[in-house]
Amino acid sequence: MKTYRYFIYLTLVVVLCYVSACSKKYDADAFGVFEAEEVMLAAQAEGMIVDFAVNQGATVKAGDCIALIDTSHLVLQRQQIQLQIDAFWAQYDAMLAKKFKNMNETLVNIETKLYAHSYKVSQKSVIDSLNDEKQKLESNITAWKQDQAKQIQVLATQVEQLYIQYRQVNEAIAKCKIVSPINGTVLSKYVNCYELAGMGRPIANIANLEDMILKVYISEDQLSTIKLGQQCEVRIDAPDEEMEVYEGKIIWISSQSEFTPKMIQTKKERVNLVYAVNIKVKNNGKIKIGMPGEVTF
Repeated sequence: MKTYRYFIYLTLVVVLCYVSACSKKYDADAFGVFEAEEVMLAAQAEGMIVDFAVNQGATVKAGDCIALIDTSHLVLQRQQIQLQIDAFWAQYDAMLAKKFKNMNETLVNIETKLYAHSYKVSQKSVIDSLNDEKQKLESNITAWKQDQAKQIQVLATQVEQLYIQYRQVNEAIAKCKIVSPINGTVLSKYVNCYELAGMGRPIANIANLEDMILKVYISEDQLSTIKLGQQCEVRIDAPDEEMEVYEGKIIWISSQSEFTPKMIQTKKERVNLVYAVNIKVKNNGKIKIGMPGEVTF
């Protein structure tokens, strides 16, 4: 009798453990791997890299300087043009040319400020204001030249060519500064300090690891159950056969079907047509690029 009761007790324990284990299982609607928004930074100028202090794994912000290419020859060229401009103005009546000179110098300053703010999205109002100021100034310069005598217009054209050269050198110097366009982490460095950089040569790879993208594939019959902006539940593997849960948001649904990815090896699955879906997930540091994940819509 005791043996029979012990057998019943043991059976109940096994059943309860099985039910408990089953209750921890999740039914996923789709599976995929995590990706990140990556930016490949390349050199826009040729020369020796004189500053590349950012290390692999470092966190950078949009607008931060990643590397600097030698600008010494460009600085000398700019100084030479400046001397030519100074010599030009020295030949003519300062009072006659003062307004035109001031307007051109102000225009150069505005363009310099515009480049300094071009990578800072938060400075959009400043950029718009500078662009408006630049357009007004250019209109004033055009109107001023039309009001002057023919001789003054010829002189103005000559010095304007020098200012154009000056601004071109300024732009070339600005391109020697390699700036991060996004907030992210440096995944790879392809060159080191004091190496030669060629135009278009990759310098570093930066990725936004704060917002990860889970790319999954769904069948056609699942399309009607999801929509852009929809919240969903994303899970990754955790210790002890558990799952860690995250909140996700659907940010992209492919408009075209495609064959099941090659990692599906069975012939039956390979011929199925699926749709790609991107789900944005806030990363707490545990999600890595290439890590598998699953989602429930």
